[in-house]
Amino acid sequence: TSEQLLEKVSRAVDDIGKGKDVVIIDGVGYPSVGSITGTDNASVAIASGYSLINPLEKRPPGVLIVGKRGVGDAVDSYNLNASYFRSKANSVP
Repeated sequence: TSEQLLEKVSRAVDDIGKGKDVVIIDGVGYPSVGSITGTDNASVAIASGYSLINPLEKRPPGVLIVGKRGVGDAVDSYNLNASYFRSKANSVP
C-alpha cells in the first residue's frame, strides 16, 4: 500500500540521516509525480520528516524547488508546483 511504501521511505531516510546534520532528498519531475500510487514527491517529503526531540513527532523537511529560468513560465511553474506542496501541508519558501 501507499502507507507501507511511505513508511519504508521514512525508515530509510532515518537510517541514512543517523549522525548527519543534513540529508538531501532529491525528488524527480513535478511534485505530483507518483500521485496515482500515493507516493508523490510531496508525500515522500512529508514521510521523510525529522524529529527534534520526540521521534514520534516528525516535522516535514523544507522543500527547495529548482525551476526554469526567466519570468513568465518560470513564475507560473513555481506557483503551480509550490501550491501542490502547500496543499499537502508542506512548506515551500
